[in-house]
Amino acid sequence: MNELDSSQLFKLNQELLIEVINTLVTKLVETKLDEFKKELSSNYYFDDSLITREELAGKLNVSIGTIDNLRMRGRITGRSVGKSVRFKNSEILEYIKNLKPC
Repeated sequence: MNELDSSQLFKLNQELLIEVINTLVTKLVETKLDEFKKELSSNYYFDDSLITREELAGKLNVSIGTIDNLRMRGRITGRSVGKSVRFKNSEILEYIKNLKPC
C-alpha cells in the first residue's frame, strides 16, 4: 500500500470537510424550510372560499403575471366564475406546503 504524503492527506481532509459542510448545510436548510412550512400552515388562515387573482397575488406577495404563469404551468388550479378566475384557499395552502427549496 502506498503511503500518502502530507499534501495528498491535506487534500483528502479538505475534500472530506467540504462534503461534511455541504451535507450539514443542506440538512439545516431542509429543516428550516420544513419549520417555515409548518409555521405558515398553522398561522396563516386559509378556508375553502374562492379568491381572485389579485387577492392571491397579494397573499403570496407576487405579481398577477406570476399567478397567471403558475396557473398556465399547472402549479395552481383556477376555476372559472363567469368571465373571472378564482382560486380555492385550501389548494393554495397545499401548493405552499409542497414548495421545494431553490
